[in-house]
Amino acid sequence: MDVFVYETLLDPHQTLRIVPDAEFGANATLFGLHAVKKQYSTLAPGGSVEGQLLSTEQVDALDNYEGVDEGLYVRVSVPTTDGETVEVYVGDPERLD
Repeated sequence: MDVFVYETLLDPHQTLRIVPDAEFGANATLFGLHAVKKQYSTLAPGGSVEGQLLSTEQVDALDNYEGVDEGLYVRVSVPTTDGETVEVYVGDPERLD
């Protein structure tokens, strides 16, 4: 699975502790969302955010790290410019403060 990562998951040491099979791909820009820097960063509508593509089969480990089961973040699919999709984690800024 391809995932758009930003903020803390751009750090290879951090990411490889969570998903040891991770392969970092190209730098990427996600349009239509911008970073909201709180205690835990998230994305909100409008603007753009710089990040990187990450390929991993360990989706459960990423979901666990992002607190999907606790409702902190959700994993959503967003379209890419080449007609494919990539996953990205988005949380509620009010809950992440």
